[in-house]
Amino acid sequence: MVLMLACGLLLLAGLVAITVWGSLGIVPPAEPALGGPVGSAVRRYLWWVDLVIAAGFAAGVVAAGAGGRLVMRLLALTSPDARGTLTEADQTVGQITLGGTLGFFVFAALPFAVLGAISFAIVHRWLPRGRPACCSGCCSS
Repeated sequence: MVLMLACGLLLLAGLVAITVWGSLGIVPPAEPALGGPVGSAVRRYLWWVDLVIAAGFAAGVVAAGAGGRLVMRLLALTSPDARGTLTEADQTVGQITLGGTLGFFVFAALPFAVLGAISFAIVHRWLPRGRPACCSGCCSS
């Protein structure tokens, strides 16, 4: 129960962060005069790598990890016939454990969230800025 409460609070914190900071754009830092063009390019590249990895980990913990674990608990509650059976990983369906939650975060949520952040970094220039395009009035009738 405590674990599910912690996951719910993490998910809620993520939603609050989206509400508060979701409209901010991505603004790279100013270019320092030191290092020349090669040093500037390396610093810009490393800045983007840091941003993508940090965003991926944050999304992995808050959305994919906590949200995914809550969805798994909901599915366990709606499938009483499966309760007590063993999965392929020798885990009992319906039992929420700290080890299972940490395993889910490390081996499922974080890798997929980082891949999602990398995908976003690749396509972000073609996406609408700020809130989704419908919020800016482009699809209002």
